[in-house]
Amino acid sequence: MNRTYSAKIVRAITEKHGLSGDVTRLPSNGIVNDVWILGDEHVLRIPRRREYEPTLLAESVAVPCAIESGVRTPSIAVFDESRDIVPVAYIVSYLVPGCPLAHAQELESPEHLSTMANLIDEIVSQLVQLHRVTDVVDPKRRLNGWWFDDPLDSLRPCVDEGKLTIDGAMWIERLSRRLQSCFADGPKRPTSNQVLVHHDVHPWNVMVDSLKLSALIDWGNACMGDPAVDLSSFPLKYLPSLCRSYQAQAEETDEGFEGRVLWYWLGVAVSEPLSLDPQVFQRRWWRWPPGGLDEFRSVLFGFPEPWRALCDM
Repeated sequence: MNRTYSAKIVRAITEKHGLSGDVTRLPSNGIVNDVWILGDEHVLRIPRRREYEPTLLAESVAVPCAIESGVRTPSIAVFDESRDIVPVAYIVSYLVPGCPLAHAQELESPEHLSTMANLIDEIVSQLVQLHRVTDVVDPKRRLNGWWFDDPLDSLRPCVDEGKLTIDGAMWIERLSRRLQSCFADGPKRPTSNQVLVHHDVHPWNVMVDSLKLSALIDWGNACMGDPAVDLSSFPLKYLPSLCRSYQAQAEETDEGFEGRVLWYWLGVAVSEPLSLDPQVFQRRWWRWPPGGLDEFRSVLFGFPEPWRALCDM
């Protein structure tokens, strides 16, 4: 059962660490953490369940590494794993200005195409810097192990729950197996060039201020793995732009990069209708197109090469 904490408990945390100001629970919390604004400078995140605690432990390792690499992300003011006030570890970070990209509705309008293109370049620039981290000091092994969502694991449940037709599931299965050829050793094993990845760079974890990138947040999924995974959490229509910008800014990308990005995207897109409730799944900016499989195929076949060749089955 998800747990929320009272203002009294949160004030005990602020008193322990000498933090001042009012305490206010965010009206729209995420799935994993109970989130509170502390005064004018800090944000507190407490895992809702004990099994969610490893995400904060991973952050305690990933955030300092990301900052050292030059990535814009809020630094950690307090990391407390004493469990004397609450039964889990918690993190207090510094607030960053702006709002999640998902809330910047004006960026989806045609007149802001160039602004969105510049923002994509900014996001990619941060990822290129992050992906230069090839070694992380993690003596307590707090970073997550390499993981991903395999599209094939979710097809049968999606059919059983009526979220995909049998024909649609078979088409996705063929596409998934074709995309697996883009992995040198198959998707079950990470690529040889493992780097530090955020593994959750979607529009709710990208903060923007005055339509410019403010910070990347929420490092709970961070691990060492394939850099392609960090381009796979945006809506489908942005994948070619993200990859094109990444390939222009990175020193090099290996063959099959676009296919791996699409395979990771497909894995999350197929699994999330099962794991998220309908209201959450219908959020704007999410991965699966609102028109379902038909729109997915239409958008995909409208992509430039090499994307179209990836779908030639």
